[in-house]
Amino acid sequence: MSNASDRLVNTTAEAALLGGLMLDNELIVGISDRVKPEDFADDLHGRIFTAMLRFRSKGMRADSVTLRPLFATDADARYGDYLGDLVEAPAVRSAVDGLADQIADLSGRRDVRQTLEDARRSIQDDLDVPIDAITGTVETAGWAAAARKPVDVLYGADDLVGLVRERGKRIRENPDKASLRNALVEEFDDLLNLERGTYNILAARPGMGKTSLVSSIAHGFAINGHAGLGFNHEMSAEQMAIRTTADLAHAMGSKIEHEKLKKGELADGGWQILDEVEKRAAVLPIKWLTPGVVDVKRVYSLTAQHKAMLAAEGRELEFVIVDYLGLLGAHSADGRPLTKGYDRVSAVSRMLKNLAADHNVALIALAQLSRQVEQRQNKRPMMSDLRESGDLEQDADSVMFLYREEYYLEQERPKPGEQTPDKKNAFEEWENEMFAVRNKLDLIVSKNRHGRVGTRTCQFWPEYSACRSGGFNQFDVDADPLLI
Repeated sequence: MSNASDRLVNTTAEAALLGGLMLDNELIVGISDRVKPEDFADDLHGRIFTAMLRFRSKGMRADSVTLRPLFATDADARYGDYLGDLVEAPAVRSAVDGLADQIADLSGRRDVRQTLEDARRSIQDDLDVPIDAITGTVETAGWAAAARKPVDVLYGADDLVGLVRERGKRIRENPDKASLRNALVEEFDDLLNLERGTYNILAARPGMGKTSLVSSIAHGFAINGHAGLGFNHEMSAEQMAIRTTADLAHAMGSKIEHEKLKKGELADGGWQILDEVEKRAAVLPIKWLTPGVVDVKRVYSLTAQHKAMLAAEGRELEFVIVDYLGLLGAHSADGRPLTKGYDRVSAVSRMLKNLAADHNVALIALAQLSRQVEQRQNKRPMMSDLRESGDLEQDADSVMFLYREEYYLEQERPKPGEQTPDKKNAFEEWENEMFAVRNKLDLIVSKNRHGRVGTRTCQFWPEYSACRSGGFNQFDVDADPLLI
């Protein structure tokens, strides 16, 4: 137990918070972005909170009864009896939000106090350290505590070389640590080699397959074991479910058309296929929130919460999908809603960029291109087509455009009997052109801060809401443990 005479330690508040959360488990997720296990001054309280997060991440009830087996051999918890004390104490009637805020505040104050103590010793013992450096360390620690973020680190050139050495070691030990790898759309990997901590824009006009691509990418990451969180702001849960089911069924070699799922027109065998798809999908480490939240700060908060829940399971959140940023709201520093397009999109973009860096996730945000694409003969997108392109282009680590020649060629279908200028059958000529571009989706990277630019072509199957690598074949489930 912690020092009871320490004014920056309130174990009664910690116990009351845990008791309140046991009584109302729905509050656990809501505070997980503010309070971390390490914020508890009492180590036992931190361990209990970690167990509660782990239980809730699995959808299990977390209370004094269900948690008891975890602490049955723990002398500090009086072999489980202490859990009962937490929910029976009168203090649990206190407001959980207020308790959480105090615990987080006291934790930050303890961090600053330790920094001040280190600085006091440094002033006396390290006479070769400039006073400005010592006071700067204190100032940085104060900012970090107030912002609830890690202390900034200054790197020397040798430190940066050392980071490369550490990176190489991690990759040798586990090649998957180099970047996120995709099981469904390898062309995406070829272009971006997506890494955590990056902010990536995926933009196109309507009809190009943005949502299908980003869903297939997300599922492809999850199949390879990368844990992710997706926000879809345009669809209902059922609409998203139809797309997801069609995509996963296609990936697993049991094709069910999107339209048949929508109408429920499945034969008996189709329902059996759904059972198998559902069983295999259950092990994929991807969660979707749909219909999504409407404010970018809420996206930030929910990401922090999901990251904390995964951490309680010993897992890391690796990627976040936002579909799409044009529907997200934002507020000014003084809390006023931003209504002007440029200001709002700029604020949303900055927050998403911060989210990627603060939580060390690869973030993919969808964006809509302006209508000017449709007003020119060459409709392949360019950087200037990005709506409010100045800020998005500036903020993003990468910008990828989608283009389907098939979509535009379909609109040019000739009339019966029509001829080309050189007297050829226009419909036959059109069919030949359609055959060459059918089910092809161009991925065009026009900006890549950490790599090269270029174009790759993958498959797009709109009837299955699926995007695939050019040489994709259905999975061998015996070789893909996440699909067994």
